[in-house]
Amino acid sequence: GESVQVTVDLLTKVRSRFTTQARVTAEMTTDASYLGMKFLMPAAERERLVAVIKQEGFCPTSYIRKYPRIPATNSIPNMPLRAIVRDHQDSLLVFDIANMSPNGILLYTENPRASFFVPSSRLVAQVEPRGEMFQSFEFEGAVCRVMLDRNAETGNMTRYLGIRFMRLTKTDKDNLLDILRAVLTNLTTSGRL
Repeated sequence: GESVQVTVDLLTKVRSRFTTQARVTAEMTTDASYLGMKFLMPAAERERLVAVIKQEGFCPTSYIRKYPRIPATNSIPNMPLRAIVRDHQDSLLVFDIANMSPNGILLYTENPRASFFVPSSRLVAQVEPRGEMFQSFEFEGAVCRVMLDRNAETGNMTRYLGIRFMRLTKTDKDNLLDILRAVLTNLTTSGRL
């Protein structure tokens, strides 16, 4: 979460360089640890970078998700936004949902008690859907990655947990798929997909 100034040389056809403020992030998986940078660029500079990436960038093909993640947003009526997770002391922690797919979920919280969860940790959680149409679902999952980022507004450390679903009952799996179908239908009919 430390604030730094970075200069980036773009190795593009027409070489260019930009300097911007950034915040340092950290990510841990079962295999490695990484440091990253979240650029805090002015809008005009960001637009220029996006244009260069569109023109000369490429999509990685070495790893493609089987199912794309569906971002959690308040504007989708059926999209769950919260999950309740049991920690190592059998206490309950509330996490926000960043995104979901049929195979996993990305949760986040500013609660420091979540620092117990590291890559390869197992957890049990319950996802609470919004509205009255759908039932909650419970799952056992494995933490595949943890990302740390400082919330610019609060100054608190936000911990993101990338979780792969390991065990769901048939009923829970059906509930999850019903929710995701409704979310995708909403995205399709609203023209956002």
